[in-house]
Amino acid sequence: NVYLLRIKSPDLTWIKLGYSKDVSSRIAGYGLPNDCHYELIKVLPFSTGRLAKELEFSIHKKCKSFRLDGSQMKSFHRLNGHTECYDIRAVNLLMNRLELVD
Repeated sequence: NVYLLRIKSPDLTWIKLGYSKDVSSRIAGYGLPNDCHYELIKVLPFSTGRLAKELEFSIHKKCKSFRLDGSQMKSFHRLNGHTECYDIRAVNLLMNRLELVD
């Protein structure tokens, strides 16, 4: 699955693009603070993990100008997932990229 999340904390709202066989477990593995809440915006299933990873990578390449600083995001994604986080203003761009394959 390739997924898109909107994550909100009291200080920041951002978008997370990722891929995982089990999206719920992946999100739990981020180690988000208790005051963060997320909304699953989109999930695209794939027949293989390789196809999902290829799509995720191509979207990251095209949208890197909206990517948030990974070191800043470590304060929210305390265990993992601090890379591939995007400014909330990129939500439409990321959705459009996912809808091209949907």
